[in-house]
Order: sequence, then C-alpha cells, then structure tokens
Amino acid sequence: MRRPQYRTPARSVTERVDRELRDRSREEMEREAQLAREEQRELRRVAKERRRAERSDLRRFTAARRKRLRNWLVGFGVVAVSIGVLVALVTTPVMSVREIRVEGADRVSADEIREALQDQFGTPIALVSEEEVGERLSGFAALESYAVDLAPPSAIVIRVHERVPVALTEDGELVDAAGINLGEPRDGEGDLPTVVDVTIGGDTFASVSRVLVNLSPEMLARVETVTAESPQSISMTIDSGETVIWGGPEQSTLKSDTVQVLLASDAVNGRTIDVSAPEHPVVR
Repeated sequence: MRRPQYRTPARSVTERVDRELRDRSREEMEREAQLAREEQRELRRVAKERRRAERSDLRRFTAARRKRLRNWLVGFGVVAVSIGVLVALVTTPVMSVREIRVEGADRVSADEIREALQDQFGTPIALVSEEEVGERLSGFAALESYAVDLAPPSAIVIRVHERVPVALTEDGELVDAAGINLGEPRDGEGDLPTVVDVTIGGDTFASVSRVLVNLSPEMLARVETVTAESPQSISMTIDSGETVIWGGPEQSTLKSDTVQVLLASDAVNGRTIDVSAPEHPVVR
C-alpha cells in the first residue's frame, strides 16, 4: 500500500512580494550608505585641498613680511657682532698700540717720527686718530702728506710722502714747488738751480716752480740760475754760458725740448736763446 506524499505548501504570493520588497529596500539602503560614504570621502578631500590652498596663500601673502623679518634679524646680528668686535678692540690690551712702523721717510728720520708719536703707545688701535697723528707730525716741514693704516693686533703704519726740493734760495737752502723751506741741501742736492730775485712763495715763484717741475732731468741738471720779474718773464742761465728767455710757464715741456736741441748745436755757444714762442725759437 502506497504512502501518501506530503508537499510543502506553496508560499503565498504575498510572502514572495514582501520578501522581494525587503531585498530591494536592503539594496537601496546599502547603495545609499555607499553613496553617503563616497560623499564623505569627497568632502574630506575637498576640505583637505582647501586647507592646503589656504596655507599656500598664507605663505605667499606673508613671504615679504617673513623676508623683512629675516633681513632684520641678519642685520641685527651683524650690528651685534660689530659692536662686540669694537668693544674688544677698545677694551682688550692686546689690541693696543705697541709698535709704530714708518714707511716712505727719507729726509725725515723714522726714529724722529716715532718719537713724536710716543703718546700713541698703549692707545687701542681702534681709537688712533689721524687728526692727532697729524698734529704730532705738523712740525716736520719736509712732510707733504701722510696716511695712517692699522695693522692689528698691536701696530700702526705711518706712510709719509715727503716734499721734493726743486730749487735753492739765494741763501743756499732748499725749497719745494710750494716754496716750503727744506733746510740745507744734502749730498747731491746742491746742483739744483738757484732762484734769484724772486720772492719765495709768491705768484712769480709759483710760475718758476711750474717751469722747474716740467724740465727734463737732463735740462734741470744744466740750469744754474733762474730769475723773473713777473710770472711771464722767466729767464735762466745754463752751465755752458747761454741765457734762455723762457717767458711764462706755458708749454714748458716743448720749450725744454727745444732748448736741448739748440744746445746740442755749436751755433748757440754763449748766446741768448728765446723760446717764449717755442714754435719759433730765436737765437741772438
């Protein structure tokens, strides 16, 4: 005898529809949740980019101010270091004058210059004053100019430029182009021309000195005397007996060359040479 077969009752249409609705609702909720997560990620990305852009703009807008601040700090540091060095120079005994070097001295003794500057020993080299040095050296007529150089840690260098004698006075003393008396000549300096009947330091002497300064060494060595009644009436005598009428100090180089050419000729021995107009010299 066959057993009867039992079948599972078929689900109702309503149950199937409810299940499908629940599945759709769950899928939609998952999609919405996924979209919400993506929106959050996008919002975070946009916010991060905005913050980055704001920081970049801030750095750009404040770059000039930061540069000024950096320059100010660097300048302040330099000033602070300079002040520190200056204080060290002023207060440290090691940086005080213990040696004085003299360069360029010839007519004036270097020992005499150092002796005149004795009060500078022990002075911080940063406080050595050129004015004070000049006051001490003002008594040396042979010095035309000077310069003071520092040689740390403890020395100063005095570089002097001496006056150059150009002529002798009638009393036999040397004078430079400015008319400064340099005293008696040394060996070899007595061969300079003697200025006769000319007031030393006046306008006429200034013209005479311009002529002597522009003479070639060979020509200067042959001139024995120079005289002048005015700045434009200079004349001189040569060691071989000639008289040269020079005129004014203009074109002295050309006049000197012309006289040397004429002196090389026997035709001018003991005669007068007029080169006041050097392009047209006259011998008489």
